[in-house]
Amino acid sequence: MKKQKGFTLIELLVVIAIIALLSTTVMSSLSSARSKGRDAARVAEIRSIQTALEMYFDKYNTYPASGVAVCNGALNEHTDAWCRDTRNNNGITQIANWIPGLQEFMPKMPHNPKPYSSSQSWPYHYHSPSATQYWLMVGLENISNSTCGGGTIYTWFEGSNTCNWWGNGLYVRSMK
Repeated sequence: MKKQKGFTLIELLVVIAIIALLSTTVMSSLSSARSKGRDAARVAEIRSIQTALEMYFDKYNTYPASGVAVCNGALNEHTDAWCRDTRNNNGITQIANWIPGLQEFMPKMPHNPKPYSSSQSWPYHYHSPSATQYWLMVGLENISNSTCGGGTIYTWFEGSNTCNWWGNGLYVRSMK
């Protein structure tokens, strides 16, 4: 009687299942790392914009204007006073200098690393209701890194809770 060496079908299937499980785990970890990297880029870019806004204020004693006339029409399709980094929130058309007047201090305005869609984070938003106030906001993919989340209250200029209005995952920088 001759004994043959080799693997049984069951042994091969077990090995294939283990490899599939390990590769799934690695891929999900990579996806999480990518989204955290995009969030880190968003936070860094918001801080860079904030620095440019402060330089603008130091020179002109006011923050760049936002308003329907400034941020509407050629800059975006919305009829509110928010300047955004995309024309129609679908990630196709990006506005080169979406905060009017800031080009002097930030020649190349940043854009959300993963453009907005209905299932993804918000694009960058800028609003200046007066010469001495502004809001910068962006949605993050990982709520744990956001300004809003876990019952946080971030008060809007007129006193309402921004986190209730915009939802968890929002990262906010403001000067009021």
